[in-house]
Amino acid sequence: MAETPGGNSSDYGGLTVEGLKGFVRIQINNRLGHDVRDKVLPKLEEFGSYEGICQKLKTAPAHGITGDDFHKRQETFGRNYVEPPPLTPFWRFCWEALQDPTLQFLVVAAVVSLTIGSIFEANCLGYLDGIAILCAVMVVVFVGAAQESAKQRQFRDLTDTASDEKINVMRNGEQKQISTREICVGDCVKLSTGDIICADGLVFERNTLKIYEGALTGESVSISKGPYEFKERGHFDVPVDAELVQMGVPGNSPEERQAKFEPTPLRNPLLFKGTEVQDGEGDMIVIAVGSNTYEQTLMADKDDDDDDDSGGRSILQRKLDDMTILITKVGAVFGVLIVIVLFIRFGILFAQKACCREVWDNSVHHMQWLGFLITGMTIFVVAVPEGLPLAVTIALAFSVKKMMTDMNMVKTSSACETMGSATTICSDKTGTLTTSMMTVM
Repeated sequence: MAETPGGNSSDYGGLTVEGLKGFVRIQINNRLGHDVRDKVLPKLEEFGSYEGICQKLKTAPAHGITGDDFHKRQETFGRNYVEPPPLTPFWRFCWEALQDPTLQFLVVAAVVSLTIGSIFEANCLGYLDGIAILCAVMVVVFVGAAQESAKQRQFRDLTDTASDEKINVMRNGEQKQISTREICVGDCVKLSTGDIICADGLVFERNTLKIYEGALTGESVSISKGPYEFKERGHFDVPVDAELVQMGVPGNSPEERQAKFEPTPLRNPLLFKGTEVQDGEGDMIVIAVGSNTYEQTLMADKDDDDDDDSGGRSILQRKLDDMTILITKVGAVFGVLIVIVLFIRFGILFAQKACCREVWDNSVHHMQWLGFLITGMTIFVVAVPEGLPLAVTIALAFSVKKMMTDMNMVKTSSACETMGSATTICSDKTGTLTTSMMTVM
């Protein structure tokens, strides 16, 4: 959980965390030029334009934050660090592994085998089959849980290291290099080509910045940043009225909508955490950090979607589930058929007086019937492939280890399965490395 911001917002001209987050949200939800003029610019004027925001945050691009109120700013607007969720305990991984239908089927089969072997076949150690199946299940569970636990710790260490980088800022008129975790609202961050932006911010002055926002929006074209700069009328094409209506352009007639429409501005001042400076240099004033950034808002929504889709299973797992269901049905059918055949045979032989007893004897014939049922259950249990889940788990574990020796971190075991199933890999070296675009010829 991220630390909850507190503190007195009146020290910063009434600016609050929610107010700044709302300002970011308004800019995100209103990208077209006419929406920017109607909704974003009036909100910006409420803050006193760019200069007003700087005055309220007691900062400026030239000298950055002055004084020694960094801790106070962190109390008011939050820290630029999001506490990771607690590590999943080992027992939880074991429990999740046991949710596999194949393992559940094996556990049931082991219980049946143990019961039959302990009661009716104790003298010939018939219970050993059940013990062997349970041992196989335990090995699968513990190997899988240990692997998941180790990967979780490795990715946590990797994430912590990646989130603690050095960045240049202006403080008290001097350029300093500090950790991204020490960034606070009001800091003036010096950006240059290749930097990964560490917080949400605004660019007030003209610059040469071009930002790649593909990580957040999927757009492959870099975006120029700076104070809003609109396209002049006559220098852009106006869509047809049907498209204008779909875009929500206000107006009571096609002529009004066409007159109102303005495309996305040539420049906008908002920078997002997690995006990359593809070209140029410039200064950014931080307005949101940590869990209050737009990136973290998207991550929270994604986590909710992942929770809803937590029941999804890989292709191999689904195939194993289908096979387990098939084996269960076939084993049950053959077990029932064998029991029926044995009872029919017993009835025919008893009617012909060819059975072991011509006269019904409870002590003999009831045990004989019980033997028929045990035979049917034994056939059902024998059909269980207790070595299959163990073989799959060990194979995936070795695959993960092999990929790690090749410096490939694997977060989920199903990634090995996916890569192993790939038959064709498309690569456009130049486009992929330079513009993150691939063209299939």
